[in-house]
Amino acid sequence: MLYGVGDIIWVVGKDRPGLRVYRVVEEVTKRTLDGTITSYRLQTGRRDGKNKLVNMETIDGEFFSDKQEVRDRLLENATSAIDRMISSSEEIIKKLWEPEMIPILETQEKSPEPDGNIIELPDGTKAVLRTNLEDLK
Repeated sequence: MLYGVGDIIWVVGKDRPGLRVYRVVEEVTKRTLDGTITSYRLQTGRRDGKNKLVNMETIDGEFFSDKQEVRDRLLENATSAIDRMISSSEEIIKKLWEPEMIPILETQEKSPEPDGNIIELPDGTKAVLRTNLEDLK
């Protein structure tokens, strides 16, 4: 991308999160047999007034000249970081606090159906009585 002297450049850091701002103070165009190379020298935007000049090539980050594009990128980065934190926390919850599903083994075999204690209900469902019919009389 081409910049002009006096342009403000916003830089979203790659290694170190955050936003830095620079001002283009020099544009150097070099023409050689291999082609044209344009480089920029930027002035740091420090609040303490100790601004210095740096070569643009030495800055690690994404460069923007539009404030809205910078805002969008920072929101994307923040959303991504929040999503990673939530996902990591959910993994901890699952690992530490959610009960494990333990299969229940059937220890009893099906008892044979008793001969005389099966009754049929009005809806057609069959039921096994646990008491003897003669005890109910």
